[in-house]
Amino acid sequence: RNFDEEWRAEWEDSVADLFAMLAVARSPLEIDVLASLLDEDPPSARMAIDRFGQLLRLQGDLIGLQAPLAAFLLSPSLPNGEPNRFHVDAPRAHHRIAKWCLSRATETPPLATGEARYTLLNAPDHVAALRGVLPPDEMRTLVEATFRAMIDTGFRLRLREEISDPVLLGRPYRRLAELLAAEGRSEMLEQLVGALATAVEPALRAAALDALLLYAKARGPDSRPFICRLALSPDPTPRLVALKAISRLDRDEQVEALKEVITQGDSEVRMAASYALYANWNTEPAALTSEVLLELADLVALHRPRTLKPLLEVLSSVTITNYINNCGDSEVAEQTSALWRRIFHERLHLNRLNRPFLERSVVVPIAARHFAQRVLGGATGFDEGKDGLLPLRAEQRQQVRAAVEGLDPAIPFDRIEADVAQLGESDVLIFRILAAQAIAVRAIVDFESLEGALRRLFEAGSVRLRTTLVLALTTELRECPPAWRPARDPLLAALDLLFVPLGLAYCRAGERMSVHERLIASAETDPEVRRSCIAGTAIVGLYSPNLALAALEPAAEADGEFLSTHAVEALGAIRSLHQAAVDRWVGEWGESALRESVLAAGGFDTARRHIEAIGLYTNGVHQAIHYPFMRETVLRQVFTLMCESGSIREWARSYTRTVLQALRAADYTLINWTK
Repeated sequence: RNFDEEWRAEWEDSVADLFAMLAVARSPLEIDVLASLLDEDPPSARMAIDRFGQLLRLQGDLIGLQAPLAAFLLSPSLPNGEPNRFHVDAPRAHHRIAKWCLSRATETPPLATGEARYTLLNAPDHVAALRGVLPPDEMRTLVEATFRAMIDTGFRLRLREEISDPVLLGRPYRRLAELLAAEGRSEMLEQLVGALATAVEPALRAAALDALLLYAKARGPDSRPFICRLALSPDPTPRLVALKAISRLDRDEQVEALKEVITQGDSEVRMAASYALYANWNTEPAALTSEVLLELADLVALHRPRTLKPLLEVLSSVTITNYINNCGDSEVAEQTSALWRRIFHERLHLNRLNRPFLERSVVVPIAARHFAQRVLGGATGFDEGKDGLLPLRAEQRQQVRAAVEGLDPAIPFDRIEADVAQLGESDVLIFRILAAQAIAVRAIVDFESLEGALRRLFEAGSVRLRTTLVLALTTELRECPPAWRPARDPLLAALDLLFVPLGLAYCRAGERMSVHERLIASAETDPEVRRSCIAGTAIVGLYSPNLALAALEPAAEADGEFLSTHAVEALGAIRSLHQAAVDRWVGEWGESALRESVLAAGGFDTARRHIEAIGLYTNGVHQAIHYPFMRETVLRQVFTLMCESGSIREWARSYTRTVLQALRAADYTLINWTK
């Protein structure tokens, strides 16, 4: 009533426009922005604001309306049903602001900061508010103008300059994607996703993912060709965006998209798809990923030779990676076995058809050999001199055979201690792996009886043997005794490298990596120790990204240059498997140069090799303790055949036959290996 009495006579067009702009504005406006919208000079706008100050919400230089007043102005009628004579024309105000935003977005010289922030963040909102109001042709023209302005490189650069908040940075593009999807502008939506998916800013790539999912929801199967083209890109950045989008689709759509990507992509694309599925199995609902893998297995068919090999390659890669890194999980073992039983029995009919032919043409080259290559790569992947490894010298064969015997936890450690110590001193990685496994088996089964020998060997050994002893405790099986972590602390305190075992132990306990934090942040830490600690933290981050990132925070808080100077490669490695977690964390530090450096660092190959090596090592320890069949026919043969082979190639052929024989003995049912 007071408003009606005092201001009815003042309610002229210019005043109505002022309140209409403020009523539909997406955020409070600066005086210069409001003046420009009203085609007034700032002093005149200020006079109007001063006149109506009691109705406005003033925050420094920002002007807005009290929420109840905005709701009143936008309502066409009063609570008693009478017409609201102060009702503002919201569509007209939205249209005016939308055209103003688009004109400012393309103007030179560049916008002032206030105009830039409002325009960059809110243009698509005002255009979207006009859907169903403007005539179709006029709406189409406005949508096209909005798209052209926002996809321009200059617009994105200015947005990055003005907006540091990663949440706000992607918002206008999400709104634009929603607008394009609602208007059915698929070609523009595809162009938008393509531009954002290659952006250096994590927030814009996240917006690309959301836009891609919106596109898939709006178009259904019709969106698949574009998503698959993106997933088949030679550029790993948009490829990861597309693979992540595929993992969020419904089961049937996931299967169809993955089938196309797997069968049309090269080995690099198939590897990326394998690791995307592995990551999904461990972060997304596991049941859905298991269903997708079973559906992919059902596509395996002898009468489709073109798709047979790539499908089996991916299925083999993802199941091996998931099993070796979750070998203590009985559910994963059952799922893996069920999947391959379906492939071997129901799809390849190995129990009914000409088995020798199928083994020769399918099982050996694709399944058994692939497993053998994974074992070989994990065991020798970090050894530059692996080609000269075989044949072994006589004393090496003796030491290897003794340590292989010691993979049985029932064998007393004092019987193999001298040979294990010699192997632990070796300059050949695979020998140190064998020594570490023989130690780890006993450290899990009976740590108390081993602890004295472990410390004695550590005190008397070289740096290499000490390293081997520490690495022996890298395996993180569920039954690892609580005594492991305090045992590792003093070992690592005297060691300049290899902080992985201790970091994994902290993460298993759900505790912060306090030793790592202290060494990384301290100015007194030797530079080489710090470098090793950061590298070890990165490897731990492949398994527990949030705790590993937290270990870098004290150093980053103390030194604004720390992350860009010391941690780019580490962050790139963690990001290769945990893109969202790293992008979100890096975005919180708000430095665009750091984001670009981390993106460029990549690290996928480094992450894959460490996941492979740690997983295979842990799996070997698990086999030795729990599964006598696997210990004798799968694990021991890795090393026994090295004693008998004259070359790596000969070893690979022999081990492939060993895996094949083990599959036969288990009736092609992998769970039988664990009985």
